[in-house]
Amino acid sequence: MKKTISILVLLFSLASAQSEGLREIDSKCSAGSSHDIAMCYSAEEEKLTNKLKRKIETIKETFVDSSLATSTQPIWEQYTQKWCEGRKRLSRNYRYMIFSSCMIEHTLLRLEQLDIYYCNENGCPATK
Repeated sequence: MKKTISILVLLFSLASAQSEGLREIDSKCSAGSSHDIAMCYSAEEEKLTNKLKRKIETIKETFVDSSLATSTQPIWEQYTQKWCEGRKRLSRNYRYMIFSSCMIEHTLLRLEQLDIYYCNENGCPATK
């Protein structure tokens, strides 16, 4: 029972941390024309993608067993790309905004997942 409650608390905290980051980006990218908004989301997506790449590299350099991050990353990238492409295809308007928003959402979640795994079970990665 304690383990179940702990898992639920973890999931809720993940969702709130992820939604907080998404709210910040939504707020930042909410002004201007639809083209401006789409470009803002795309720029934010690129920043998060680079942050994720740096995190994976830090994990590789810091931990003896980095296999959770390194072996699953290509699979995660393929899945996320296909999922967000599907959402983009289903959207008639604002396709690129929908795609970038989807990628942002998934990347924030991936960053949180890596933080939780590598900070709780193996200590925290060194920051530069």
